[in-house]
Amino acid sequence: MYISKITACLAFIMLTGVLIGQNERALAKNYESYTAMFKDKKYRMVRNHAEFKTYAMNDKTLKKYLTAKNLNRFLTDLVFSKEGLVAFKYGYLVDAYPEQEKEIFAALARSFGWEPGPLGVDYSGYYCAAPDCKSTTNAICIGDNCGSSSIMTGKDFMEGIR
Repeated sequence: MYISKITACLAFIMLTGVLIGQNERALAKNYESYTAMFKDKKYRMVRNHAEFKTYAMNDKTLKKYLTAKNLNRFLTDLVFSKEGLVAFKYGYLVDAYPEQEKEIFAALARSFGWEPGPLGVDYSGYYCAAPDCKSTTNAICIGDNCGSSSIMTGKDFMEGIR
């Protein structure tokens, strides 16, 4: 009986280790690592509008700032393609919570699977107006994904859930 409990505990530990290994929470440092991670389902990151909505409703930081109205607005401005994140706007959050801009941006970046610094700096100040990124404030545009033919806009998503 004692041996079976030990065996059961070891099996649980091994199984948990395997499951954790399949749900890595690594963060991309550049566009190349982001696109590779986006395609590999073992990495935990938001890959579409529905996943972002679920993530935001459960993330301690995002829950503070994405009220129902702000969440709907963010989802409407959020754009994905089959290659990954295309664009999002967050200026209204910065306007409402100027002191928390870095905290909000870091939480958003982590949700999409990338470090707040490198990718955010490379792609900030633009929004996707396919096929190119256009200059704007407090927005992100992943230029390589902006020209994709498989774009799913937030407007498409919001109309689909009504």
